[in-house]
Amino acid sequence: MSNTNADEIAAFMNELEENRPAKATGGRRGATYDILKPEFGKIYRNYAILSFNHGTSPLGADSVVVRMVNMDTGRREKIYLQSYEIQDWDRFVKNNEIVTVETTEDGDKKNYNLPVLCDFLKQKEESQKNPGRFYKSFNAIARGAVSRDDLPEYHEDQAPPAEE
Repeated sequence: MSNTNADEIAAFMNELEENRPAKATGGRRGATYDILKPEFGKIYRNYAILSFNHGTSPLGADSVVVRMVNMDTGRREKIYLQSYEIQDWDRFVKNNEIVTVETTEDGDKKNYNLPVLCDFLKQKEESQKNPGRFYKSFNAIARGAVSRDDLPEYHEDQAPPAEE
């Protein structure tokens, strides 16, 4: 590479760096959630589902993370669902119209009808096809919609950083 070309590249990179928007400072942008590991066979009541998304765990397994507020304590909590629990979750979302699809001129648009109050239960159930084998299931009952204004305030240790 000639010196002229190297100088042009250096000048180009300097100009590029000067024109870039400032990098965001600080770490997280949103609220901090406690990880809830639900006990099998225990009913968890009065939770407001805030959001969820499908993803892949670091080990490569499909999973769904569900972000909720415990309406009794005000704590933001999240649970992870895997394997058959994902099918149960998807069925819950569909049956309760938590996500609806609206067809527009620009294509289909998903509407998320959240937050939703619910009670939920995780269980180990015995397979009917293979007695003696168990699988995990996720069961939930939607108790109705809740306004974001009706959600408890953030606990100090979970609040998103203040806007500057």
